[in-house]
Amino acid sequence: MNLKQAAAAAVIAAMAGTATADEPKFRQDQFETRTNGTIELSVERHSPIYAEFEKSEELTKRLRASLASRGFATVTERNGAKAELTMSGDLRIMGGPKYYKGLSIPVGEATERALKEGELKGQVTRGEVVGTVADLAIAKAGYSASLTSFMKGLNLSFMVASIGEATGFSGKLNQALGLDPRGVCLKDCEKWKLVEQTVLSRSTLKDADGEKAVRTMTKITSEIVAPEEVIETSVARLLESIKVVGSAAPVAMKGD
Repeated sequence: MNLKQAAAAAVIAAMAGTATADEPKFRQDQFETRTNGTIELSVERHSPIYAEFEKSEELTKRLRASLASRGFATVTERNGAKAELTMSGDLRIMGGPKYYKGLSIPVGEATERALKEGELKGQVTRGEVVGTVADLAIAKAGYSASLTSFMKGLNLSFMVASIGEATGFSGKLNQALGLDPRGVCLKDCEKWKLVEQTVLSRSTLKDADGEKAVRTMTKITSEIVAPEEVIETSVARLLESIKVVGSAAPVAMKGD
């Protein structure tokens, strides 16, 4: 591809609302994940429904679009809703020379900060909420489909910089002397630079029967720090724990 072709492709991508992002840093089989249950939703019992992803306008919009594509009427206020579906999560990073004291931030806040940071740098970070209707009911679509569709068009590659500023973790080392702020490694040095990146996510359904919560843990330990990929994987897993039931066979709300 020559320069003119590359420039044309970039313009087309921007017009289509797709974000330019790097190739994934992790394979899906590298993540450790656990989910403790499922939530069942039905249009008959839970529509109209109030849905929210805490601290993120963008993820809330996408959650509501996914529900609407399954036939749910969604409302923007809790009053008048038959049910409330709330999703949330916390990102925790621990280890290595930058995060040895630990960092914690809500998933919604980290997502919004990453998007805004990218926009300030003139990047296309938000694509349209596309593909939410066509494949949502396809139970055979597989895990990769849920990962790439619910977060489709979001460029979160600025997350490390944005959450560092938000939490005060600048992670600045003495570059001139090449010093690690922890000192010199004396034991288990092969693990000295490893960073544990964990997302604990929750879905909570409130309806006439009461309240039910499902929790998901997604974790990876690596020298590579890519919290955006841990968040994307965690959200996908959480969506898969929500089953839409009714006249059709139960299917996971894969987000696509």
